Amino acid sequence: MSKTILYCDALPGIPWQDKPAGAELPLWRYTENPVIRRNPLPGVARIFNSAVVPFEGGYIGVFRGEQTNGIPFIYLGRSADGIHWDFDRDKIPFVNEQGEPFMPPYAYDPRLVKVEDTYYIIWCQDFYGASIGIARTRDFQTFTRVENPFVPFNRNAVLFPRKINGMFTLLSRPSDSGHTPFGDIFLSQSPDMEFWGRHRHVMGKSGNWWENLKIGGGAAPIETSEGWLLFYHGVTGTCNGYVYSIGGAILDRDEPSRVLDSVILPFWMSLKDETHGGYYGLVDFDLQVDRQAEKGCILNSRILWFFSEAAMLTGRADAAACARHAYQWFEDHCFDRENGGVYWSCDALGRPLDTTKHTYNQAFAIYALSAYYRLTGQQAALDRALELFRLIESRYPAVGQAMRRILEIYADKVYSPALHRQLVFF
Repeated sequence: MSKTILYCDALPGIPWQDKPAGAELPLWRYTENPVIRRNPLPGVARIFNSAVVPFEGGYIGVFRGEQTNGIPFIYLGRSADGIHWDFDRDKIPFVNEQGEPFMPPYAYDPRLVKVEDTYYIIWCQDFYGASIGIARTRDFQTFTRVENPFVPFNRNAVLFPRKINGMFTLLSRPSDSGHTPFGDIFLSQSPDMEFWGRHRHVMGKSGNWWENLKIGGGAAPIETSEGWLLFYHGVTGTCNGYVYSIGGAILDRDEPSRVLDSVILPFWMSLKDETHGGYYGLVDFDLQVDRQAEKGCILNSRILWFFSEAAMLTGRADAAACARHAYQWFEDHCFDRENGGVYWSCDALGRPLDTTKHTYNQAFAIYALSAYYRLTGQQAALDRALELFRLIESRYPAVGQAMRRILEIYADKVYSPALHRQLVFF
């Protein structure tokens, strides 16, 4: 596999701790957390979301300081090693273009990004509701605010570290003025950091449990040979409130509103069973894989369809390889070679477990095999899809009548489990 190149300055002194033994996830926590403890300076109880850049042989950062009165603001910190920090006692002194004090009533969740020779601080503030504030500096002595990019309500602004096609490029999340229960990531561009347009939708929440409520930008995107690497946050609701998780996506280098990859492809690739074939059938909420769980044939047909379509869309060889892996197991284990049709499930070793034949299952197999044929041109896949189609036609001629009844039921907004079971044909 070719190496991925990061287009950024070298950081020989970046803090690093090797991956702990037994860790399976691609990210791991620093064992000495928290780096910044409570009451880091007078009047500030806690430090939350922050942003750091290399500066003059060390590091400088902007930090969300939760004051003892509960109002957040942004403080400046400096460090020689990225671990041990010294903070300015006073808030960052923002000024307007005339050099006059211009302080927001509060400020939180800052980002810090260098574009060309200027550092930009982006934060959330109050401008008749939750909105985005921006300031610029070159020396971290004078911090001049620029025009608000958008009207309320908006949060989670993330500036790209270089102009794209000659334009400043910014991610944001339109919201409401409360603890927003919704939100997608959008992209906007500007020639001058004052007038913004070319608004595009980038990505939204998904069916994944950890990002099924809303998402928002995180750190500044990192430019790589594969595209812009974006770390973002996903949110789900629980009985104890919102839970935040980290996700990743790859955006096109020249058209970053186009998502090339996200956590979805790597997640499903990680479920490949290299020992017995196919893909593991059960993952719990802590992402622990049950390697002995049954493997649903409908799950593996969906995975076959997914990787086939993903390979055609992105051109990625690893997605095509995953499609081939899914196809081989599906062909070897899911088909009833005596009676025809696709089983409902197999055990972890690939032996038939639930031999029910359901039209729902057969239909997904047809989708998957057709997609794989489009990817590879493999005639056997198309022949198998046609075989299943003819099997449904011959074994269950009343399926057309049943489907018409389903349409009537859905029109009445009523669901009939009994009718659903009628579609099992042998």
